[in-house]
Amino acid sequence: GYGNGAHLFPFRTEKLSPFAQMVLLMWESMPPPFLKPPSFLERGLFYGFKLIGEFLLKDIILDTHILNFLFVVNDSEIVRKPIFNNRAFVAKRLFLLKSFFLQTDPINKKIIIAIDGFSSTGKSTVAKQLANYLSYLYVDTGAMYRAVTLFAMQEGFVSEAGIKTPILVDALPSIKLHFKFNPEMGIAEIYLNGKNVEGDIRHLEVARFVSQVAAISEVREKLVEQQQKMGAEKGIVMDGRDIGTVVFPQAELKVFMNASAHERAMRRFLELQSYKDNVTFQEVFENVQERDRIDTTREDSPLVKANDAIELNNSELSREEQFEIILQLAQDRIRELQ
Repeated sequence: GYGNGAHLFPFRTEKLSPFAQMVLLMWESMPPPFLKPPSFLERGLFYGFKLIGEFLLKDIILDTHILNFLFVVNDSEIVRKPIFNNRAFVAKRLFLLKSFFLQTDPINKKIIIAIDGFSSTGKSTVAKQLANYLSYLYVDTGAMYRAVTLFAMQEGFVSEAGIKTPILVDALPSIKLHFKFNPEMGIAEIYLNGKNVEGDIRHLEVARFVSQVAAISEVREKLVEQQQKMGAEKGIVMDGRDIGTVVFPQAELKVFMNASAHERAMRRFLELQSYKDNVTFQEVFENVQERDRIDTTREDSPLVKANDAIELNNSELSREEQFEIILQLAQDRIRELQ
């Protein structure tokens, strides 16, 4: 509203404080894509913002991890706008606004977020979402093990007959891995010795051997060392099998993801179909079960839930729902450490 705001907020008629103006500038600089910023900066006549700021940002957002609406100001009224399908986008902006209003800085406070769990539980999906939201570095450790497996397959070190472990171990120094952000895809893709292998590592043929390769102590030692270097400055989201137990036992937030084997196999089957892999659901289901067996029984860094990890079973959760849950956990942890 404009004027003195008394007709809308009879108990809040004071002018905007300099700090509230800074918050308003923050909102003006990053509006949701479906709204155009109103002109209250030029006119300087909006006196109701402090009520919205103190009530909406401080009281509601601190207790509710995602809002279902926004208050939008135009020339004559405050309108209650639904967010529709852009909840995560808006939640980020509201979280930043809240942090400015409470004089905290979620960007400068960096933590390590470790996401472990069984195969095809959506670890990478939610880790990417979380890293993008928090402006953190994302590292897909599964992609690193898959890339080493692909290398071993290309060199003839891995076949149905088994793994030539000594030869593979001797070749480890020649394996160079790095991630490079793809702006078109919006993800960091993995490169093996200078070649983009993001698509190659996702096929079922690689999945058949990756757990066996990952069980080799020398392979794990090499990759864990690289992963720990990546997280030295914190501000990182990393997913895998042993992130919270071996790679970053000191991580401020640990999440362990699980789902039924049938549900995970169905997700993986649909993913493989998108890669044009000619496989049956039964093949994928058996692969999921075999990977579970190898991951949980290997001698070096078996898949186990860290004692201080929060377990999340997402068998019946959508991607959006699981993201919102883990986002709330991350925001709560960051607030605790401010």
